[in-house]
Amino acid sequence: MDPVPELLRFNPEVPVEEASTPPASWYLGEEFAAMERRLFRESWVPVARADAVREHGVVVSGSVAGEPWLLVRGHDDVVRGFLNVCRHHGAELVSEACGDPCAPRRELSCPYHGWVYDLEGGLLRAPQVAGIRDFDPGEMGLRGVAVQTVGHLVFMRVAGAAPMPRGLDDVAARLERLDSDTMTWVARRTFQVDCNWKVFVDNYLDGGYHVPVLHKRLAGGLPLEAYQTTVDGDVVLQTCGDDVLYAWVWPNLMYNRYGRVLDTNIVLPLSVDRCAVVFDWWVAEDADEAEIETVLASSAGVQEEDRLICESVQRGLASSAYDTGRYAPRLEHGMHAFHQRLHRALRP
Repeated sequence: MDPVPELLRFNPEVPVEEASTPPASWYLGEEFAAMERRLFRESWVPVARADAVREHGVVVSGSVAGEPWLLVRGHDDVVRGFLNVCRHHGAELVSEACGDPCAPRRELSCPYHGWVYDLEGGLLRAPQVAGIRDFDPGEMGLRGVAVQTVGHLVFMRVAGAAPMPRGLDDVAARLERLDSDTMTWVARRTFQVDCNWKVFVDNYLDGGYHVPVLHKRLAGGLPLEAYQTTVDGDVVLQTCGDDVLYAWVWPNLMYNRYGRVLDTNIVLPLSVDRCAVVFDWWVAEDADEAEIETVLASSAGVQEEDRLICESVQRGLASSAYDTGRYAPRLEHGMHAFHQRLHRALRP
């Protein structure tokens, strides 16, 4: 399937009151997934907690759009990002999946042939290369990627430096005013969901439409009559009173600030019909173990409800009964903004 005609079936210029949603092919086609790998390489995506690379030599690693990466704080106290690939024959330097920090190290050693790099990415040693010609060790350092820390998270852009998402600074300022910077990290959990990553984002951006239907227990504690959605550049803000903030940041990050809790969700495509959602939780400094367990259990319950409905949507998208849908304009204009932004990013 040529994805371009399917991409152009969505018209981003049509106002939300008249617009149809993107066709189901956006969520089902391998060709779209291939285009989105480029999108993720060219976007600032959150990859780690800032506190995970607080110590010198601590390494955090993962993958973005098929690009293995690692973060490390050098002896000069600078956090750097590199593609996690030895320049010799391509082996990963850090083979374990370190969503949490790996043990500190003084250098980065390839487990295949023993090439060694310093924490700043330079090649230190290349064993058994006697006789090699036209070899400049200074040109064989690790490939660097752009990194930037904002609040609790470290962001990475594989394709190089570029402006950060518009509106992210405002989100960070709002979170700081809600004392989020003083909170303590308590847990990370990863959920796998059998749906396209965009289905999960759509669910988040429906302006609370699904909350009273799907999350009845959660709805009972929220003043839903005060629910408001605002689009600000690359950010969609959803507020529910003065102390509840849900913020989506292009392309795959959600901040959820409520009560004495901040949690973040990072949505990572795994295949065209499967994604991982990485949750991190921070709580008020004086929260006790019982409060933390209550928070984690409640959040897991909401996530399970979202998982089931997103998987149901993915199955429905594959049905011959569905092609495109419509927006509820007063509620789903944040979702419409996401689709407009996606169209701009994918259009050749």
